[in-house]
Amino acid sequence: MHIVGELTIDYTTFRRITMAGFGRTVWRVRLLGLLALLIVAVSALAGSSFRHIDFLAIIAGFMLIIMYDVIIALGWRRASTLVEQPWRYEITDSSVNIHTAQTDIALQWDGISKIRTARHAWIFTLGRASSAVPIPRAAFSAENQKQIDKLAEIRRS
Repeated sequence: MHIVGELTIDYTTFRRITMAGFGRTVWRVRLLGLLALLIVAVSALAGSSFRHIDFLAIIAGFMLIIMYDVIIALGWRRASTLVEQPWRYEITDSSVNIHTAQTDIALQWDGISKIRTARHAWIFTLGRASSAVPIPRAAFSAENQKQIDKLAEIRRS
């Protein structure tokens, strides 16, 4: 098997594949932020006086809501120097390779513990979930995407 895909990464694609790597955690954290804001709002509507802890809860709520967008923006700032040329992805029987203008990454299959299929990317988890590498689906043709989906299904079982 030798599947090759290329993609010029833009901010939207970068955001999609990064969000795919975070999974459902993003929405859980954002809901926690909304809950903090809701608690302060209910407290204010109930007639409670504004306290220092309320101010901290408002700041924490907003930070939890925007945290992942800030992380993505900072990541994009670092990655934007690498997006002038297309990123090349190669999936072979022995490894998953990512080639950019400045880096070459080779992930051996025995080092990949899990493959998760998301809407915009495949998430290759390395080791014991210590780190994950997203591979954008948009880099591959529809036929190749089906092959990789089958491979991910086989690796899951």
